[in-house]
Amino acid sequence: MTPKPVDTTGSPASQQTVRRHNRAVVLREVSRDPGRSRAQIAASAGLSRATVSALVDDLLAKGLLRENDADRGLRGRPATPLTLNPDGPAGLGLEINVDYVAACVLDLTGRIRGQEVEIVALRGLPAYTFLTSAPWSRPGPTR
Repeated sequence: MTPKPVDTTGSPASQQTVRRHNRAVVLREVSRDPGRSRAQIAASAGLSRATVSALVDDLLAKGLLRENDADRGLRGRPATPLTLNPDGPAGLGLEINVDYVAACVLDLTGRIRGQEVEIVALRGLPAYTFLTSAPWSRPGPTR
């Protein structure tokens, strides 16, 4: 994927925008090569170690990253490998079809946490009728 060119015609980016972008860069680096250290991420992303360390601390606090046990086989202070947190936030995907409704919950690593398909007869129904009679509109336990 080719990065978008930087827009130099608008106003300068705010500190919040730069931080959000840099968090995304760190997440992308960890996603592409799990188990890398803060120093390795800083080197490949072109960010300072202090910046990466602060961003990683923020992402750890938000539950997006996880620190793994360091390899103690090398001399010196061992680097702490980082991975996406499979127990962190998840995404929900819905597919609404004329014959069924499917839902899938994925973690940040792409692992499926849960999925369900409910057969429904929607062909020819107005959208309002479907929305008020759909499985999620009925009271009951959440799964």
